[in-house]
Amino acid sequence: MCAGVTEWQDVVASLNYVKQHPASKNDTIAMLSQCMGANATFLAWNKEGALFDKSIKCMVAIQPTISYNMIDRYIKAKIKMDLVDAVESAQKEQFGFGY
Repeated sequence: MCAGVTEWQDVVASLNYVKQHPASKNDTIAMLSQCMGANATFLAWNKEGALFDKSIKCMVAIQPTISYNMIDRYIKAKIKMDLVDAVESAQKEQFGFGY
């Protein structure tokens, strides 16, 4: 349960679209990702690293969701359980870092 856990596929799809469209396929890319979108972009980069090639000149990540307290409130509101420590542990194991 990581913010951006499925949305990374949208990032990949949009990058593929830009890189293949005749009007933009030779353009330089600058990425701007905000909040959960930043998390999704980091995960897309991890899963589809080859897509993040030299055509991408920069990426600005505005306020990725790294707040332990925010995730704690989200989990409790959605599933009414106190799992924040278990989720953070799983994130560290899977991705090498937590919130």
